[in-house]
Amino acid sequence: MNTLKLYYAEDPFYIAVNQYGFGVHKIPAMAIALAQTEVPAKAKPSQMLVYSSFEFVEPIDFKRDAPVWPNGTKPKLVGLTNTHRLYRQTYR
Repeated sequence: MNTLKLYYAEDPFYIAVNQYGFGVHKIPAMAIALAQTEVPAKAKPSQMLVYSSFEFVEPIDFKRDAPVWPNGTKPKLVGLTNTHRLYRQTYR
């Protein structure tokens, strides 16, 4: 059985989104750290969604616990964490 393998020479952008803001970076840990800077110090922990996209895209709003993307763009959801959890990138 033959399978199709897709290889991308370019790394995707990672977009970490929470109700207070977002962060975009080529490294997932940096995107999460950038999004955490938008969270007020006294805020309760809430969900943070991590998406990947091969084009630079920023959410335009956050409604019903999900981001609203411009022009029908739909990045791929790749992770879930919360706004108060420390995240360190590891390579295996």
